Amino acid sequence: MKKVLAIITALMLGVGMFSPALAATKEQQLQEILQLLDSELANWESTQTNNSEELADAVTTIYNLGITKYSTPSTYMATNAIRRDEAATMFYRLANKLDLLGSTSSNSCTFSDISQAHSDLVDIVVNSCKYGLFKGDNGKFLPTSSITNAQALTVLTRMLDGTKSENTGGHWALNYYNYMKGEWYTTSLAANSSSNLDRTITRGDIAIMLARIYEENK
Repeated sequence: MKKVLAIITALMLGVGMFSPALAATKEQQLQEILQLLDSELANWESTQTNNSEELADAVTTIYNLGITKYSTPSTYMATNAIRRDEAATMFYRLANKLDLLGSTSSNSCTFSDISQAHSDLVDIVVNSCKYGLFKGDNGKFLPTSSITNAQALTVLTRMLDGTKSENTGGHWALNYYNYMKGEWYTTSLAANSSSNLDRTITRGDIAIMLARIYEENK
């Protein structure tokens, strides 16, 4: 989509996208710009359609697994952010379904703010910590905070391939990001770009990754 925006901007400013050696007249330049724009728009629309179809399938998958109580992208609120306690519940349920929980960790799982979590999720939030998927921050779980791409990739990597060392030469979650990207789980999602690591992940992207993980590991 960035290419499309760049082309539109250039077109509005009257800047030729090609050198005179490649296009003899401004009319030819304009035609080439429009053709490229049509191509880029078609590619983008195809990606959006594929993501939409995969999202619907993903929500159905995690609904049938009992990971969510919502059966459609709209009721699941796919474009919204997700709280940490809700994400912990979904990740834990998938790990349990796939028998990926392993042994309990030595993490301290007593959180001073656990009362802020949804009351029916408290036990599963604590279990997500006991099994090493989530960790707190200075004795807090931050249950109402939105989870980021980096945090989601970290938890999912712990589930699938254990804890990675935090990267000291760049973003702390880079090793988790590289693992998830290498396993294709982030393909076509915002989390596939390292520039999005600190951005809030959508519920839809979580659904897609969970469904992909299930299909690969069931």
